[in-house]
Amino acid sequence: MEQRKRVLVVDDEASNRELLEALLAELGHDVDMAADGSAALAKLDPSHDLVLLDVMMPGIDGFEVARRIRNESAVSDIPICMVTALSGREERLCAVEAGANDFIAKPIDKTELKVRTASLLKTKEAQDTIKDCHAKLEAQNCLLRENSEQLYRKNCELEHLYSEVQRLAIMDELTKLYNRRGFFELGRREVDRARRSGTPLSAIMFDLDHFKRINDTAGHAMGDKVLEEVALRCCRELRKVDIFGRYGGEEFSVLLPETDVASARLVAERLRHSALEPISSESGAVSVTMSLGLAVLKGNATGLEELLESADQALYKAKESGRNRVCADEEQDWNLASPSHPVRVHGQNMEAGRWNGANGCWSWMMRRRIENCSRRSSRAWGMTWIWPPMVLRLWRNSTPPMTWFCST
Repeated sequence: MEQRKRVLVVDDEASNRELLEALLAELGHDVDMAADGSAALAKLDPSHDLVLLDVMMPGIDGFEVARRIRNESAVSDIPICMVTALSGREERLCAVEAGANDFIAKPIDKTELKVRTASLLKTKEAQDTIKDCHAKLEAQNCLLRENSEQLYRKNCELEHLYSEVQRLAIMDELTKLYNRRGFFELGRREVDRARRSGTPLSAIMFDLDHFKRINDTAGHAMGDKVLEEVALRCCRELRKVDIFGRYGGEEFSVLLPETDVASARLVAERLRHSALEPISSESGAVSVTMSLGLAVLKGNATGLEELLESADQALYKAKESGRNRVCADEEQDWNLASPSHPVRVHGQNMEAGRWNGANGCWSWMMRRRIENCSRRSSRAWGMTWIWPPMVLRLWRNSTPPMTWFCST
């Protein structure tokens, strides 16, 4: 059943109001009536579907009533049909400018009233449908925005959890270093990069000497603290580009990109000296030493596994030689092997003597370099220099930061 429409009739003449009421009732509409503009504005509400408005009225005329209706947002979309005896062009233009949708001339014809009101009511019905659809769409958009925000937050949480899981999968929980999986994942990339660029790549394997004795005497909690402290100290001696991981138990591994064998030797000595300071605890201080083995990448035939195996063999050699020392995977003349840079090695300023407490070892190695340069031609240093005995005596009596080095 079609819903009845509400029509507001505004006319200052009672006879016109009664005629329009009868005709609209016959067409199946509910009719409200107002005798002037003020009464019409007071009665009009959003439930009305059409306004039949007389032009010539005392007080507020029809043009002004139409303007006020259009300026009121709650009822501004209600169709307005001007009922007037004025048929001039100027009056009609004024009515359109005021906001009228259509006109009915007086005297009123029933057929014309039926056609024009039906057209205006269909327009209003279409507008209401559009408004309802727009409201539904806006509600759906709000719901979608809320869902989208929730999905975004969930996605961020999942990404954070995924990143955390990925991090935990390659990190050692105790030392906060790379675990074996993370070390191998990054290490293989570094091996490939070293092969492509032709730059040196060195590996160091080390473990703590007699670590089981610490667990047995001081307890596993103290053993864990020793591992944490040693890892922290070693991190301070390494660059950000170096790959440092816990290989397993008390064994650690380091990859040194763009570091040749002589520079790697210096780094290994720094790491060894960093562990010599006793580690304090509530039960007392614990002293530890480290044995270290190092190896260098040897051409395209060597992969990460072979490189670490060579460093591990050097580690066993260091243990068999008495522990607390650095050994290489094969016998090399460390006195002739020059570092990557004669003054600045692995990011440390040797000229300033900043070798983290290892000045004694540094001085010994540099003396040995000079003594060997005095005995023979060194390809690593790039020229033959014969050092007189007086210079050697001065060097033996000197300590850093006194700088003696050969030009490359």
